[in-house]
Amino acid sequence: MAPILAMPDFTKMFVVECDASSHGFGVVLIQDGHPIAFFSRPVAPRHRALATYERELIGLVHAVRHWRPYLWGRRFLVKTDHYSLKYLLDQPLATIPQHHWVGKLLGFDFTVDYKPGAANAVADALSRRDRGGGAPRAFGSTL
Repeated sequence: MAPILAMPDFTKMFVVECDASSHGFGVVLIQDGHPIAFFSRPVAPRHRALATYERELIGLVHAVRHWRPYLWGRRFLVKTDHYSLKYLLDQPLATIPQHHWVGKLLGFDFTVDYKPGAANAVADALSRRDRGGGAPRAFGSTL
């Protein structure tokens, strides 16, 4: 991935690469292999004890809502290192919180693909940068 931020091209597909750790969420918005923007946010203390699947789902929801102006009304791809999220829209939801978070994604047109953790280095690094508290951080171009 090129280290220089690119300008968004709304005629091309966006890719959202995301990762969650026990301390934070890290996400990169990409087009044609070039980053458009970065986003990281600490995990709320009440979410730290959740299962990895639920933390990854919450991170995905935060990313999609953060970049709503880029993503709403167009098809996009989500890449995550949590394999079971690939079947997010095809599997039964087991808990009320899962229903709550998936409900926030309704209306968005996306597909989830698995990207192995070793290949998801940027999102992984962003998810681990917020070891303390603090406000969400967005880097790069914004609308």
